[in-house]
Amino acid sequence: MKGITHFTFGFALSTFFPELVKSAAAKGTLDLVWGGVGGYLPDFLDFKIYKFLEKWDFEYEPDEKSKNPSTIIEVIEKGIRKAWEEKKEVRAKLHTLLIGPDLWRRYGLSFDNKENKIKAFYGPSVNTSQMPVPPEQEPPKETEKKIDIPFEYEYEKDIIVDIFSGPSLAFIPEDDKVRIVFIPWHREWTHGLLPALFFSLILGGLLYLIKSPFYLQNAIIFFIGFISHGLLDQLGFMGVNFFWPFTKKRIKGLGLAESINPVSNFAVIWFSVYLIIFNIARFTPSKAFNINPYIFFLISGIFIPGVILLLSKLYKETKGILYEEINEEEEEPFKNF
Repeated sequence: MKGITHFTFGFALSTFFPELVKSAAAKGTLDLVWGGVGGYLPDFLDFKIYKFLEKWDFEYEPDEKSKNPSTIIEVIEKGIRKAWEEKKEVRAKLHTLLIGPDLWRRYGLSFDNKENKIKAFYGPSVNTSQMPVPPEQEPPKETEKKIDIPFEYEYEKDIIVDIFSGPSLAFIPEDDKVRIVFIPWHREWTHGLLPALFFSLILGGLLYLIKSPFYLQNAIIFFIGFISHGLLDQLGFMGVNFFWPFTKKRIKGLGLAESINPVSNFAVIWFSVYLIIFNIARFTPSKAFNINPYIFFLISGIFIPGVILLLSKLYKETKGILYEEINEEEEEPFKNF
């Protein structure tokens, strides 16, 4: 989920503390914000700090002249082989390619764990909205290669590289294979339970020193907001490593919603806003709010976003069926492309 989604959801969870809601309504205090700050902090640590500390063993610079997908596979195979032979973790960076004003070259990778094959393609030029420009372009160049070293790619989605900063991959040797991790710096220690407890204790201690009357409640809502971030992320495909440093792997995601999906983010924000209104109505009753808050929340906070998600899913499925019928005789490089 996006940062604003995590912040709003963490803020909404903090409204379950009646003393904080009443204090905000009566005195205008900002204690409720700590739940939102906790919800946003894991991604802030990843994208603003931890990401820039990563070091790579290999880097792939796409070539606009040749657009040879075999060169992509060569870098990946080199990383797999080095990790396997030297029995150490190896990392590779896939850079993006800016080819004009608001114009990027798209390329991508797909891993077949069963066949031990890697597929790669060079696709269209796209704008920052990731739309092909011009719409009609030459067919993508694609290739595949079977690797003699067994590997396991954890992330179920194809890797599509086009705009801004490209992803990195970690190749981790294990007993009988090399495990390939997508964006290894993301959703690791920053999303765990132990860092959540650590930062919450620091916050509670600082607020206690400045004699905040709600230092304990603020530490608790910060912890809840921090944990809610990982729980929301777990709805996606990548998963989260909740038990760092005791575990080294991210728990496989549920695959229910992608973090970049605008409908999913909108539904969570909608739910969060009405959760806030629900708790305000419960803890600061007003004659202006005559409807039962529980009925209001069931209809506005749960039923409506549920319908939005259902209609979005049905639309995508219907669109997919129609697309397959129209293009059933055509071959595509990857389903995500």
